[in-house]
This record gives sequence, structure tokens and C-alpha cells, in this order.
Amino acid sequence: MPETKKDKIQAVIIAARVIAEDKELREYTDIEALGLAIREYDAAPAESCQAKYEGEPTFTLVGRDRLSTKVLSHWLYLAEQAGVTEPGPRMNSEKFDDACRVLDAFREWQMQNPDKVKLPD
Repeated sequence: MPETKKDKIQAVIIAARVIAEDKELREYTDIEALGLAIREYDAAPAESCQAKYEGEPTFTLVGRDRLSTKVLSHWLYLAEQAGVTEPGPRMNSEKFDDACRVLDAFREWQMQNPDKVKLPD
């Protein structure tokens, strides 16, 4: 899957924000560690939620978005109704399971950071 320069820059910015907000990660903000993070990102296998084709549109949710958990919950409901959790030639439950983990992480983050949760800008 080809990645654009914009995609890579966005990933670095997101990682930098996570580091800046997490006290335990701040010790890893040196250039060598950032370089390692970029190399690991470049080497990581493509996730199923990333664009598969050049120019394919994507939509990103963030934990601070008050509506994100509702969107994820509804997507999981629709996926379940479509049979994503059932084994079959076209269906793969990995994406469903990953979305469940993301939803749990979003909920946990929102509970721990109520002052940062807001409606989208």
C-alpha cells in the first residue's frame, strides 16, 4: 500500500502529541527515539483501517471527540448485522475485534480526561 508523505507526517504529528501529553513517554523524546519510532512506523504492516489504494479517502476519529464512541458503537452494530463477526470467505473478524479494542480505549481515555472531551471543531 503506497503511503503519501502527508500520511507519514500526520503519523509523526500524532505520535509527537501523544508523547507531549504522556509523562511516561516524555523521556523518549530525543531524536534517536523519534527516528526509531518513524522506522517502526514505516516497517509496520498496513492496518485494515488505512487507505488500501492510492487516493482512497479515509476518515479519522480521535478520543477527544465526544461523538467518537457513538460512531464506533454504531459502526460495530452495523458490522455485526452484516455478519462481520461470522466466519466466511469475505468476512474477517480482526477488524471488528480491533474496533472493539479502540472503542474501549476511547471510552477509558474519555473517562480519565473529561476536561479534554469536546464536540468536534
